[in-house]
Amino acid sequence: MPQKTEAYYRKQIDEAINSFERAWTAMDLNTFGNTANWFSYDPLIANSWTRRMLKMIADLKRTKLNDRQIASLFPNMSELRVKMGFDLWTAKYADVTRAERMEIAKFYVDLLNAYCLEDPYALKKNVVHSPTEVSAMAKKTVGAAPEIAKKLGRLVSACYHFGHAAYSDMYPSIVYENYGPYPLAQKYGPNAILAVKDFNNLRCPELWPETKNFPWMHVSIIYVYNNVRMRVDSASHAIFSGNLITNLKRYSLEVDGKRFPVSKTDQISAALEKMASKLFRKNQSFNLEQKKKKYYYQKAYVYKKIFDYLGQDWRPSPEILNEAKGRPLYEAPWPASNAAQIKLFRQIFDPRISVPKI
Repeated sequence: MPQKTEAYYRKQIDEAINSFERAWTAMDLNTFGNTANWFSYDPLIANSWTRRMLKMIADLKRTKLNDRQIASLFPNMSELRVKMGFDLWTAKYADVTRAERMEIAKFYVDLLNAYCLEDPYALKKNVVHSPTEVSAMAKKTVGAAPEIAKKLGRLVSACYHFGHAAYSDMYPSIVYENYGPYPLAQKYGPNAILAVKDFNNLRCPELWPETKNFPWMHVSIIYVYNNVRMRVDSASHAIFSGNLITNLKRYSLEVDGKRFPVSKTDQISAALEKMASKLFRKNQSFNLEQKKKKYYYQKAYVYKKIFDYLGQDWRPSPEILNEAKGRPLYEAPWPASNAAQIKLFRQIFDPRISVPKI
């Protein structure tokens, strides 16, 4: 374990910003349209939210939890990375010092390095399973076929849609996580990889009472592919190249910890599609103040297990809600050129420098 000097943290922050730049500037910011987005909603609560994070970090330091245990209280590592980006971004709009911004950055650096086996900021991959764990997962798999791949594809799509409907376009990885790629060359050939798609928190009655009696909570799918390339970025996106239908050689499907027959996945897919549509329509019917409040509840839900452990209310505080109340959404004047936009992104992410609020 390297010594955590200032030079160490400088290197880690640079690596994180490189990864954030690659993933976040690849998105067309105009596609969010009328949906919630971090650069319009988060600046409205910058002071109260950043103070909340600083207090949470200080409270966690007084517990017996180590960094890996704290990291495990987040939904997954992709969500942890996204929260690092959002919190560094929000802190730039808050009246806090450079030292306080660095406190937030170091918190996330420590957690990601404690939990991830390599590439903690997901420049190329999302690897948290040991070779022993990967071997055990591979042993769970059985032979696949194109029709199985298609059914799994519908289920995955339904889970993704639910994640975006229930937790907004900013926090869908409360539901979904992509792990891999894990090489399986020794057993399945030189071009074989194992990938995992994990979908959790399919019930969230604290946010949406409609989900209280939803029959399923957790879907986990293990894939063994040949001749497929995989990359995972820091915005929780999995990017595949290759034919995912014909090149799926083996798979495992578990629902709520038990093996589940792929022939029965249509009922889960249909139920998730129906629920996603219902929640999306409800959210779209809200006025702006209702949308803002729901967004801040979704944001706070990421940290629910942490605040439960601390014995504190996980919900956004009155200070957070009052800071945003009655304020129009923040309108960021993005530069026209891609190069200028990338430069601005890097400046806002970087906790070490102060830049004018855009």
